[in-house]
Amino acid sequence: MKSIGGTQEVINKLMMQRSALLARVGEAVEKSAVEAANFAKADHQPGQAHGQSRYENQTVSLTPSLRAKLTKIDFDGAEAIVFSDMEYAYKVETIYPYLWPAIVMEQANYIRRLKEAGYK
Repeated sequence: MKSIGGTQEVINKLMMQRSALLARVGEAVEKSAVEAANFAKADHQPGQAHGQSRYENQTVSLTPSLRAKLTKIDFDGAEAIVFSDMEYAYKVETIYPYLWPAIVMEQANYIRRLKEAGYK
């Protein structure tokens, strides 16, 4: 996965400083991505997770690797990602989905945050 850094982060910050609406929308998008990542990290205790159809955090590596990042903000929109840089994260997702359900659970809050930010 390509990481966003350097120049793109500077552009994102400049765009958010340029427009109060963009700043509020960017914050709403980023907050929802962070909340989705937090939900994806929940309930992976050994001995309990599989019973909840969650992956069991056996190596203690996957859960802390889940992160959220605002990747783009401009007058065409804002984007954020929830991701892990662990090689086996995709395989675990296909067996015990953790990112997709987290994103689905956050959808209503995401829409509410955008409306509160003034995005129509």
